[in-house]
Amino acid sequence: MEDFTPINEYLKANPSYEPRKKSPIGGICLVAGGIALLVLSVEMPLRDTPQMVLFSLGCLTAIAGAIALFVAAFSDSGRYRFKPTGVLLRRYERYINNADRMLCHEILRKGSFEQLKSLRTENSTGIRLRIYLSDDHTSALVQLEECSPYQFAATTPVVSVDGDDARHIAALIGR
Repeated sequence: MEDFTPINEYLKANPSYEPRKKSPIGGICLVAGGIALLVLSVEMPLRDTPQMVLFSLGCLTAIAGAIALFVAAFSDSGRYRFKPTGVLLRRYERYINNADRMLCHEILRKGSFEQLKSLRTENSTGIRLRIYLSDDHTSALVQLEECSPYQFAATTPVVSVDGDDARHIAALIGR
């Protein structure tokens, strides 16, 4: 079996694509809300039950916001942006029936994406298509992966498609 570059590594190595980070807005709002609750609890008379409730809520909200900020700073959203056009790519996975393995290889090798409608999809199998499709369905990156022990490994090179072929891929995702 040949050694193919996984689609995630392809996207990271290609300077035309950049990962989109998660937005920190939710975390910032939670931290600000937690601080506001803490300030309100300080304004109340000491040893009062509502003060303790507000203080606890403020602490929990601020901690949740800090965790959300940490997650946003150190993880990606699974989306990439194609720099020349600014269009966003979203990740999809479709599991293919094992009997259609060779047909799927042929479709990717020959580029005959109109045959994708004949593929049978499953909830979970040992064969999957990893797809990055643009939000406007005009371009896509596709790679076939097969399950080796405990993980999926790429079995085809990354295929980049545009136009009608990308729409055929979008139709596969839509069903």
